[in-house]
Amino acid sequence: MSLLDEAKRVINCGGRVFAAKEDPDVKRIWMAEGDCPGLAMSRAFGDFCLKEYGLSSVPDVSYRKLTKQDEFVVLASDGVSIQILLNVFVSYKVFLKLLYGCVHTQRIWFICDHIIRHISGH
Repeated sequence: MSLLDEAKRVINCGGRVFAAKEDPDVKRIWMAEGDCPGLAMSRAFGDFCLKEYGLSSVPDVSYRKLTKQDEFVVLASDGVSIQILLNVFVSYKVFLKLLYGCVHTQRIWFICDHIIRHISGH
């Protein structure tokens, strides 16, 4: 879906789409009246107060055929910034060696725990 399609869905459901003065580059979804909640995405699993205003919990799915040139796949949510991903994957060869060792020692939970702690700063 295009951004225009997403905005049309919200507007057709009675919601509003515009950027706040404090953050003019980010369009947000707003209830029909009032200044809340100003959600910066049109698809989310929570934020039930915006469901009737066009917020969708149905994911926008796309497909890409992986090739030999693809070195890794990143699965992330809106709460993970590009900088955090760069910090985690800038040394991805070390990451892959660690993952390989964990898989072969039946300790895959260790790598998951390591990633979560790194991303969350704990």
